[in-house]
Amino acid sequence: MVILRVFIFILFSFVVLGTSAKGEESVKSLTLNCSGDAQKCSDLEGIVKKKINEGLNLGNAREYFNLLLFDIAIARFSYAFNNENLSLNVEYYKKVSLFQIIHSTDIETKTLERLVGIREGSFYKISELEKAKEQVLNYFVERGYSNASIHVKLIERDSRVRIDMLVNTGEYSIVNEVRIVSTSSDESLELIKRRFNKFQNKVWNKIDIKFDVDRLSSDLFNDGYFSSTVSILPVVFVEKNKVQINLEVDLGEKHSFSFHGNQMFNHQEVLNMIKEGVKSNLGYFKESDLIDIVKSMYDNVGVFNTKISVYKNIGTDKYGQSFVNYFFNITEGDKIVINSLSFVGNSEISLEEIQKLYFNDSSVLISRGFLDRNYINSFSVKLKNKYLENGYVQANVSAPRVVFSPNKRRVDIEYRIKEKQQVIIEKLNLEGVPLKYREEIRKLLINKKMKPLNVLKVDEDIEKTTTYLKNKGYFFAEVKKLETSEVLQYDPSFSRATLNISVEVGELVTFNNSLVSGYSKTKKIVLDREIKYQKGDILTPSSVQNLKNRLSSLGLFSKIEIRPLRDKSNKGYNLLIQVQEKDFGQAYVAPGYRTDLGYKLSAGTNYNNIGGMNRVGSLRAQVNRRTSYRAFDPRRQSEQKDMLEYYVRANMTEPYFAPFLFGDQMEGDVALAVERKRYYEFDADRYRIAPSLSKSFNKIFSASLKYQWERINQYDASSAINNDDFNIGGITPGFSLDFRDDPIKPTKGAFFSLSSEFANPFFGSMNNESIIVNYYKLVSRNRIYVPIQNFVFAFSGSFGVQQNFSSNQKFDENGQPIYDEDGNITTDGYIPSIKVFRLNGVDLVRGYAEDEINILPDGRDIGDVIIRDKAYFVNLKFEARYSVNDSLIIGPFFDAGRVFVNNIDMLDLRSSVGLTLKYVTPVGTLDFDYGIKTHRMKHLSGLEESFGRFHLSIGFF
Repeated sequence: MVILRVFIFILFSFVVLGTSAKGEESVKSLTLNCSGDAQKCSDLEGIVKKKINEGLNLGNAREYFNLLLFDIAIARFSYAFNNENLSLNVEYYKKVSLFQIIHSTDIETKTLERLVGIREGSFYKISELEKAKEQVLNYFVERGYSNASIHVKLIERDSRVRIDMLVNTGEYSIVNEVRIVSTSSDESLELIKRRFNKFQNKVWNKIDIKFDVDRLSSDLFNDGYFSSTVSILPVVFVEKNKVQINLEVDLGEKHSFSFHGNQMFNHQEVLNMIKEGVKSNLGYFKESDLIDIVKSMYDNVGVFNTKISVYKNIGTDKYGQSFVNYFFNITEGDKIVINSLSFVGNSEISLEEIQKLYFNDSSVLISRGFLDRNYINSFSVKLKNKYLENGYVQANVSAPRVVFSPNKRRVDIEYRIKEKQQVIIEKLNLEGVPLKYREEIRKLLINKKMKPLNVLKVDEDIEKTTTYLKNKGYFFAEVKKLETSEVLQYDPSFSRATLNISVEVGELVTFNNSLVSGYSKTKKIVLDREIKYQKGDILTPSSVQNLKNRLSSLGLFSKIEIRPLRDKSNKGYNLLIQVQEKDFGQAYVAPGYRTDLGYKLSAGTNYNNIGGMNRVGSLRAQVNRRTSYRAFDPRRQSEQKDMLEYYVRANMTEPYFAPFLFGDQMEGDVALAVERKRYYEFDADRYRIAPSLSKSFNKIFSASLKYQWERINQYDASSAINNDDFNIGGITPGFSLDFRDDPIKPTKGAFFSLSSEFANPFFGSMNNESIIVNYYKLVSRNRIYVPIQNFVFAFSGSFGVQQNFSSNQKFDENGQPIYDEDGNITTDGYIPSIKVFRLNGVDLVRGYAEDEINILPDGRDIGDVIIRDKAYFVNLKFEARYSVNDSLIIGPFFDAGRVFVNNIDMLDLRSSVGLTLKYVTPVGTLDFDYGIKTHRMKHLSGLEESFGRFHLSIGFF
């Protein structure tokens, strides 16, 4: 026995040692057998080979493969080792390219296609397909096609599967008769029978019949049959394809109501309230319940002492149907004046403070001095909370004591208060919080040491603590679940308290690697470019959310989920990113009307993932006919020339321009445009080509370089000088610094950008006897966001200057200066009017129309002035933003701005105030703004400007 035990021990030792040695064996090569998705297979090969180069061995392989298996696109996965070679067998799910239900009936199935769970971009799984077949089959059976059958046709191509679900409906069942089973007389049921006659000799459709039965139940209730019931009995097949529908109807008593003496509410208002009350009680009620319902209507509007009596008449009609008639006699009461309001027992909180609290946000009745029972009852809680906020945790506020005068027209209200002692925080313990963060966290908390305890804000302080730690990299920090008595501990006198916030911080979460699953058409480089983490970077919920926002802004995915997973073979965490691709191509046609453009028709198409590289190609066109001419100068307004405007624009974006030279952050873009547009003083045809390059060097700094050449033909101008052709070529370098916490919904930080356009003959601009185009245009845009309590104060300041360099004076053959029609000496160049600053788009001062804000201090529109020297624009914006929820922001704003020529005067800006409502979307905010001018002016024509204006914009500020 001893020898046997020794032998087993030795054998076990060899096995352990052998396993241990094998576990340290490094993988040198890879054999990959992969199918289902060529793109995913290629990416997997690259990922695994990279891991092998980093040092993959048999010991850490299992953990690594466990991470890979989080990829929901994997259908099957196995691996084996042989002589330093890793053999991987992987099968990926194919994706659905198209799913459609094909049948020969007029039944609508588009909604069904969305509901069954199979859609374009989803994974093709046989189990899901079988469930969908069952759903579709039941759908048709419920609509009378009881013999329906389904054949599925699959068309597989590469990693995509097209699914055609062919429905053979077979013979359908016909409704032979709809019978009403009831104890009520045929005469009472006549109208019910008629409403179901429409199903006679029609296809048996369970859904339609159930819908009509439900609607009948609702109609019967509204007609006064409060206890009525309608149910569908089992269907009877009278012939092979003919069915008899049996409906059981119990009408019960019919209730009718008559009201007398009501002046404040009309008959229908009182009746609707009674019906709502009866319905909420499932049809059961007593006379006293009806009286209470009507009384509550009067009480809720501050009318008390209403007297109500009810007379009930019971009988049957000529058809034998039972009925109950209720006759209400209503003597309406009066609004009761509050004679006195008193508070007894307060000493620590002054009477003035309590009265201010009472009248702040009070109801209309209370503010006017009338009794409002709901408000005075709720104020007890409001006042109690005031004491709790100030540390009086044992304070008690009684329900209001209401004493009516003898004639019940006045009332005295009294609240009794027991303040007891105030509780001061003696200790504030942050258990589990790293020492270096404790002082900073204490500054953030509402409750502070040696200050009164605010029990209402304890939960908020706990949340602030965990949020702070999460933003420092303790991604999984959470509060220990403590009993209330452990969070707040009081001394025996209840005058001192210890606040204990205990946190499980977990470990610092740092980035190690990323795993992306769910993509198919999209190349992995597209996603990798947005994952701007370096190994060892700290992961926080906000940074992960920013990554999600960046991926959303690509417009490629309908669903994105991101979560960090512990890498047991490493010290860091891997980010699991699961995406679901959406349809990459779309087209639209959009007829409409705009106040500035008139009737319009837009159409376009774009494809935003060409070659799987997020290349975007788009083609857009629009034609419009104006119905208002107020945006033109007086001559053109009076002519009211009827002319179509249009544009055709094509654009191609290459997000990864020459990656072998510039890395994966250089984006190229080329735009082509042809348009006919009407401007303030002239009409113009424009032809434009504009290639550009932009690069993000890091999270903060990005730069761009744009070249644009355009041909402009201006005609029908009020000034002869503007009837001309221009070639304008120029480059525009620019850069930006982005310190915002979130580019979509910033709450803190700043954004600065600077760009300068240089146009001159060297870049293709016009140079002839008529004009030399040679100018520069500098634009600076700056935004600052400051959070203060529940508000974000947003500031925007934009400034622009442009200068003409072709300023040599022109002389005639006699050497005399040549003057233009305004009496100014002409020069060999000027800034074409189409390139002169105008406040519109992002620079528009809200509350003003474009023709109002682009007026110079001398009363002329800037479009009427030839810019031979300089022009400027200034635009300032301020908003106090309050987030109602994650998607809705509201707040007041102040705007100011103006355009200037030659000289700038910051004290002569036009301004407005207003209200903004912002709806947050993944690509920016949808802004609804209404601005009111702070000072209305008169035009040269003598007309006064409008009071204000509504604006709709997307992601402007």
